[in-house]
Amino acid sequence: MSTWFRVNSPAVVFDASADDTVIINLVSGRYFRLDAASSLAWNALLTSGSREACVASASNASELEASIDNMIAALVAEDLIVEAPEVETLAGSVSPWTFAGFTLESFSDLEDILGLDPIHEVDPDKGWPAARD
Repeated sequence: MSTWFRVNSPAVVFDASADDTVIINLVSGRYFRLDAASSLAWNALLTSGSREACVASASNASELEASIDNMIAALVAEDLIVEAPEVETLAGSVSPWTFAGFTLESFSDLEDILGLDPIHEVDPDKGWPAARD
């Protein structure tokens, strides 16, 4: 039986470019960066929807098999992905790709700003991102 995953939206948003992916957890205020190789793994997991389908889509499945549980654990620990019924995933066909490692860089320097409630916790005179006293 497969375990299915999806992005933990609406708490998590992300933007992917050719070189990297930026993921923001709007609840914790932490943001994350994936390099190009890690972005391929992120995309494959989200598009395939399950651990098993993600592994099967990699041209070097045995290398991914050795790392995927740690990758999923890191993403779940940061509340970036959550388990989901199959019908809630983006499950689709993944083009063959090569696993070249996974590194989740984490940043907390904007945690206070990203965690502000823009209606209730912002200084009305200064605006966002200035917090009320």
